[in-house]
Amino acid sequence: MTGEVLARMEAQQGTTEWADISPCGRLVACAGGTTDVKLWEVTFTGSGEFVSVDHVLNLKAHTDAVDHFSFSADGRRMATISRDGYWKVWDMDGKLSGLTVNANIFVKEDTFIILESPFDCQK
Repeated sequence: MTGEVLARMEAQQGTTEWADISPCGRLVACAGGTTDVKLWEVTFTGSGEFVSVDHVLNLKAHTDAVDHFSFSADGRRMATISRDGYWKVWDMDGKLSGLTVNANIFVKEDTFIILESPFDCQK
């Protein structure tokens, strides 16, 4: 580990309030001030040399800013919580397998949502 900046990702969302790396290290996700969570795929060679970081997915289904998200321990699910008063659990299993660099899959519907529920954010 050298501390060298390998790449910069442009979130195009103003302020990034939360970012995380998936448990497998393959994905970087961020959210802040927008209704989606953006994901990038980090690619390394078989010998561990950095290749690229490419924007591959937007999770869109909230109607107000996403305040927080978290990957499950196995990376197969992601939970999001938003100012719209809903939390959602997303099925990531299989959705990202076989992606190639620059696949540019943009999710516009709630296709991957497996659970959602309102919550009272005033309590």
